[in-house]
Amino acid sequence: MRNTITTVSRFLQVCAAAALLQPAILASPVQFADASFREADWEVLTVSSGSGGHAFSLPEQMPDRPETFRGLTLILNPGPSAVCAVHLKRGAVFDPSTAGAVASVSFRQTVRDSFGQMGPSRFGPAIRQGGRIFVAGPCPWFSGSTTSWTRVAMSSLRAFDFVELSPQGALFDRSSRPDFSPHAPPMQLGFAWWAVNNSPHTALTGGSVHHWSVTLEAARPVALRQARTMPDGEDVCVGHGIVSAAFPDFFYLSCPDRANAIRVRARRHSLAAGMSAGVIGTLGTNEHGERFIDARAVYPGSPASVRPLGMSVSALGGADSGPDAAAGRGQRGVAGGTGVNNIGLLVRTAGRVTRAAGAPAGSVILSDGRASAAVVFGEGQAMPSDGDFVTVTGISSCLAGAGGLPERAVLAVEWDRIEAGALPAQP
Repeated sequence: MRNTITTVSRFLQVCAAAALLQPAILASPVQFADASFREADWEVLTVSSGSGGHAFSLPEQMPDRPETFRGLTLILNPGPSAVCAVHLKRGAVFDPSTAGAVASVSFRQTVRDSFGQMGPSRFGPAIRQGGRIFVAGPCPWFSGSTTSWTRVAMSSLRAFDFVELSPQGALFDRSSRPDFSPHAPPMQLGFAWWAVNNSPHTALTGGSVHHWSVTLEAARPVALRQARTMPDGEDVCVGHGIVSAAFPDFFYLSCPDRANAIRVRARRHSLAAGMSAGVIGTLGTNEHGERFIDARAVYPGSPASVRPLGMSVSALGGADSGPDAAAGRGQRGVAGGTGVNNIGLLVRTAGRVTRAAGAPAGSVILSDGRASAAVVFGEGQAMPSDGDFVTVTGISSCLAGAGGLPERAVLAVEWDRIEAGALPAQP
């Protein structure tokens, strides 16, 4: 086993050194805006449901000013009926495949109720992607009649905040979302203005729009092997990785060659081991000294898997890796650790449970005769007993140590009890 670990360690060292040669590609905002609202600059689509209705818009002149704004009117047939006018800015196209994945969308618009006597209506940002239209919101409308120009905004919208516009049912299909991933088709940006009429009479509503803008926070992909070398607080977009293990509220992404891996914090994620995924988020270091990505967006991919690396308990964790692991540019090693850092990797190790009763809650201590590691089990997961010889498959992780350096730990995925004679001989 020692020869195998030495060969793997050398291979990982070469991969880690190569990663440092690649420059970081950071997030950058992309903005589309319009304050003149020339007719030729906008494309208008009308979607209705129920008994339907009509929508029309006209460019209007700002009093004593050269700018124009857009006046909107919605006429709804006796209810139940709904009408949505979608205004798409020509040329306001963002292509994630070339510009990077979308981390978030922020929307700003100046609006007013032009007539002061119209019924309630709603508005918000709109996206057309692959022939489908998605709308977020609505932006909050105002009580009473708002005849003065008012600036409204919606910030840091994710794909989940958008719903598909549909002529069926209640106008919106809440089961469909736009694709913000690095491989998504192009999206055209704009805004939507809609209203619903449940009365037995025709309804009239609308407003005026001025100073529209949409800002997309974009991130070009960063190689997974590069992410841990970047400092805390840095935004990253990892375009390709394999989910090696998944736990409630976090999972681990691994390189296909098993050279690097990292923890990803993502509440209520739906990922499972055996699939690929991409993630956008911010780098950090948790209280135990383990680097992680705090995810803002997660993009499930196709089926893919990695095999665990076999290693002794004493090889778990390894030494520091990165240009300055102590300052947060890399991953700290464990106390007494040597060799290549393997924190975050899916591993398989073996040893004897030496102190199950005294270990932290939900864990046991595993020893191979030279070093020990805490093996942490999930809620409801069966645990071995004191004195058992076991093999454990899980994530090489770490726990805060009394001496300032992290201690070895394994987040167990599965384990098996073995006979003592089946363990590899220790030198």
